[in-house]
Amino acid sequence: MTTSGYPAAARSDICDNLDGHLVADPYRWLEDPGSAATQEWLAAQDELYAAAAAGLPGRERLSGRLAELLSAGLVTAPTWRAGRQFYLRRDAGQEHAVLYTATAGEGERVLIDPMTVDPAGTTTLDAWQPDHEGRYEQFGLGETWNDEYGTAADPVELTWLLGYSPYHHVRPGTSYPAVLFTVFDGDTRVDPMHARKMCAALQYATTGPLAERPVLLRREQDVGHGARAVSRTVTLSAEQLAFVAAHTGLEL
Repeated sequence: MTTSGYPAAARSDICDNLDGHLVADPYRWLEDPGSAATQEWLAAQDELYAAAAAGLPGRERLSGRLAELLSAGLVTAPTWRAGRQFYLRRDAGQEHAVLYTATAGEGERVLIDPMTVDPAGTTTLDAWQPDHEGRYEQFGLGETWNDEYGTAADPVELTWLLGYSPYHHVRPGTSYPAVLFTVFDGDTRVDPMHARKMCAALQYATTGPLAERPVLLRREQDVGHGARAVSRTVTLSAEQLAFVAAHTGLEL
């Protein structure tokens, strides 16, 4: 039922029986980011989004204002360990925040400067945590939150997951509102495949005209879940705000 104008996405008849629940997964092939089919679909989505973004009113003005505001820099509240403080600071003109440590007697020193690690600016310090003795940093990719959200391995918790899973509640023939998925290929906490599959499902199901209520995928490479260069933050925020304004009637 794909609305005219969206890239074609093959639908399979894959359906798993999980503790008596029949769980359809027609876009499982999009879980493989390296397959030729996924790459072809992503290239088509990139082209579709680029054309839509180019026509968003107010985008350039938003970018300029956001760049102006973010150029002021930032300093985070310190984390204290054994009399030592750890904090991030980004001075005016810097693309990435730098991790510092300081004590009363020693002053401050740089622990991690992403631009020193990668002068190209594509490496970010996404997460950090000093140990309790303040001797070294532990870089984590984030825990899985099964205790909070539930696990499909538990029959009872599976019913919870299926109850609020957006992917399993997409209904063909529905006129969905405009939707913009923003995904990052380097995200190790929220796998980009979730957005790929959800985007394909909505593009297939919606009856909303592409020109009026588009379902779009904005894909960003060489960036992870959270931290990013200031210039990337400006571009992302401006396009998100311009998209929302264009489809809610907000004047910029």
